[in-house]
Amino acid sequence: MTRNDSTKLVSSGGPITQDNTGVEYYCTIFAVDESPLKEGLIWVGSDDGLLHLTQDGGENWSNVTPKNIPKWLMINDIIADPFQEGGCYFVGTLYKAGDFMPYVFKTSDYGKSWRNISNGIPSEHFTRAIEVDPEKQGVLYVGTESGMYISSDDGRNWRSFQLNLPIVPITDLKLKDDNLIASTQGRSLWMIDDLSVVRQAIGKDLGDVHLYKPNDSYRMGGGQNKRNKSAGLNHPNGVGVHYYLGKFDAKVDTLNLVFKDVEGNEIANYSNHSEDKSFKIEPKEGANYFNWNMRGKSASKFDGMILWWGGLAGPKMLPGDYSVELVFNSDTLSQFFNILKDPRVKYSNFELKSQFDFITSVNAKVSEAHDAIKEMRALKTQMKDAKKRFDNEKVSDAISEIDSILTKVEKELYQTKNKSRQDPLNYPIRLTNKLAHLNSLCQVGDAPPTASMFEVRDEISALIDIELAEYEELKSKRIPELNAIIKNEISDFITVPEKKK
Repeated sequence: MTRNDSTKLVSSGGPITQDNTGVEYYCTIFAVDESPLKEGLIWVGSDDGLLHLTQDGGENWSNVTPKNIPKWLMINDIIADPFQEGGCYFVGTLYKAGDFMPYVFKTSDYGKSWRNISNGIPSEHFTRAIEVDPEKQGVLYVGTESGMYISSDDGRNWRSFQLNLPIVPITDLKLKDDNLIASTQGRSLWMIDDLSVVRQAIGKDLGDVHLYKPNDSYRMGGGQNKRNKSAGLNHPNGVGVHYYLGKFDAKVDTLNLVFKDVEGNEIANYSNHSEDKSFKIEPKEGANYFNWNMRGKSASKFDGMILWWGGLAGPKMLPGDYSVELVFNSDTLSQFFNILKDPRVKYSNFELKSQFDFITSVNAKVSEAHDAIKEMRALKTQMKDAKKRFDNEKVSDAISEIDSILTKVEKELYQTKNKSRQDPLNYPIRLTNKLAHLNSLCQVGDAPPTASMFEVRDEISALIDIELAEYEELKSKRIPELNAIIKNEISDFITVPEKKK
């Protein structure tokens, strides 16, 4: 009861009951589902144990209640079979009457006969929700009062599918694309975001090593904030690769994940023994997951490098066909997948390739300069040692002259005063930082580079080439001259480091 404006007591309900909470409602339709195969074929279940079917959009109904279910069974969830027109599944509960048995039933003949398919579900795990996998015939998912179950043989047998779910009532299930979403009573929403692994594993002997086929992935931005404790975690942006290792010893075994384009050219190579941290993976025995960011190798960098808004990341791969190889010691497995264009992006594939080629060219020049800086620093270290070793004025003068040239070239290419992330506020950025900034700007979206970007790239690249030309001349003339002086006392003390391939 409630009060109106005149403070009189009036009913809070309506024509069916005087109480608007609805707890007295009964004999009501509790679950409904329409066949995805035939228009107008609709299954309904009520909370007082009845099932009805219409095949003409509700003009006529037939009572198809199974004769072998308990009286007053609440039909909690009902799903039309996506593979068979006359098929249907439902789950029911009778816990309000003290019966905690699981009730799962199936028909294949429009409800003329029903089969109990609850074998394997414990006797006190009463059933609340059911889903049918539309991509893998015979695969069913059931949510009970005490967790999840899965069947791979159309309900003949069930096994636990709890994984990392808490023991909690599963009140509803929804399968969307490759995601299985479960609502729980008191523990929020949970989701398996890639059922393709389940589908591929069912009915197969995976062996000691198995590489699952990755899902096709959209070429788009986004990311995860794994430190967020108050909200859900976004799906990782990239290509998800699942693989299985029956046995693995990190000290002995070598594993590589190699991504290739449609022509078989290597794009990226990740290994558990990689010296580059950005290409290091840490496999383990059992199930493994790796998310590829759809990028190849980044531009070269060196120890202690600090750039101000300068990007080194490689461009995202263009839409198209790709493959991944799992190389485990001497065994190689491969799978193909597609990178799909973001349907929201209006730029043509030609424009996307223009961005790809532009970033590739920028990174190539930045790498050339940064590799030269690493060489120059190695040369300086060798000459410093030589200066200490030889008490010779001529050698010392030659080393000092070469060192001053190297210092000048390096300072033109890179701001050597940068020691912390805030130092670029005090010291002007140099050539490689300016060029790397184009990488960052161009990768903000999917737009092709502008005419001014090309102009800036060419102008900065030309200035870098001037410095690199001076360094190349130093290597070809000054270093041999220095070695000639040192040879009076020791042969070829200074050597130019070889570039890593």
